[in-house]
Amino acid sequence: MNSFLGAALRSTVLRRGLAYSLVVGTILVGINQGDGIVSGDTSTRHLLKIGLTYGVPFWVPTLSSVSVIQGRETVRKCSLMRLGSLRPGSGTAGPNQRLLDEAPHAERNITARIACEIHAG
Repeated sequence: MNSFLGAALRSTVLRRGLAYSLVVGTILVGINQGDGIVSGDTSTRHLLKIGLTYGVPFWVPTLSSVSVIQGRETVRKCSLMRLGSLRPGSGTAGPNQRLLDEAPHAERNITARIACEIHAG
């Protein structure tokens, strides 16, 4: 979860999500809630719909960006393992060892190997 939040809170990811939200959300609010806005409907239900209408176009690019960032990190870890500078489960792999230290010790080898096999295949 930490790596997800870290990726989601990157300034580039936040800016992209906000940009999509403002543009797409405004268009969708106009299409879906325009009649309520014109009639002056300020009910909680109507305002909630408007908020959700802006929220969806924020989360779609944010989740997509996080997925790409995590995929790139996995590929980078695999490349380091192939170069020998990162050994899953060993405590003396050098400065890149912290990348695998995030996984519990018993899962380190299998997590790294499965991830590399998936991305290699």
